[in-house]
Amino acid sequence: SDEFLDTERFRGIDYGALVLRRNYGAFMARGLGLSIAVIVLLFTSYFGYGFVKQLLEGDDNAPVARPRQITSITELAPPPPLDPQTPPPTPVAAAAPPDVGKVEQVKDEEAPKTQTLATQEVMKSAAGATGDSGAVGTGAVYVPPPPSEPVEFAGDPPDFVAVEKEPAFVNRVQPEYPDIARKAGMESRVTIMVLIDKDGKPLKTKVLKGEEVFHESAVKAAMNSSYTPGVQNGQPIKVWMTIPYKFSLK
Repeated sequence: SDEFLDTERFRGIDYGALVLRRNYGAFMARGLGLSIAVIVLLFTSYFGYGFVKQLLEGDDNAPVARPRQITSITELAPPPPLDPQTPPPTPVAAAAPPDVGKVEQVKDEEAPKTQTLATQEVMKSAAGATGDSGAVGTGAVYVPPPPSEPVEFAGDPPDFVAVEKEPAFVNRVQPEYPDIARKAGMESRVTIMVLIDKDGKPLKTKVLKGEEVFHESAVKAAMNSSYTPGVQNGQPIKVWMTIPYKFSLK
């Protein structure tokens, strides 16, 4: 082989396949050594990392000191011994009784008579029998005062007055649909207020809202209806009543 490799000297060249073939052994040894060094370095780094990590974190299997949990009263430690040098606590003095003065005895005839209060049943029976207040034993029978008179207004009452019973319809007249509104396809909701007298007669009206074309029909229906008057303190009273009317082609 030497004679074969020496042919490059005769050819006068120092490159190409002849040079590579001469240095093949050196290149192979160098590559094999480098590969072995890299593999050894990887294994050393892997095992060295685990060893260093274990040193830094400590041994997980090492016993850890934990506080003892007491599950029974028998496991409690005995109480500390009493110190004979420590004096006992000073007892709290009892409060002095209040001074009520000198107790004097009186004769039976000087003592006030025993009073008995009337029960609810006795008071009710006495009130039903007499109709007014009277004495039952030593307790007074309470009779409620008569209801106050209803409030009278010089003119028209306010729009809203507190009453016990609102006015109501006896006979409610339905309004007629205006022809001009029907032909125009108009619909509306009209709300009016009617002043009801103490005898249940409608006195006057006023329109709150709604299309003007429906006002006359709604007022006419309200005035032609009959009502029961409002009641305040058990007496009829003149009061306003709010009535809604719905005009719909459906």
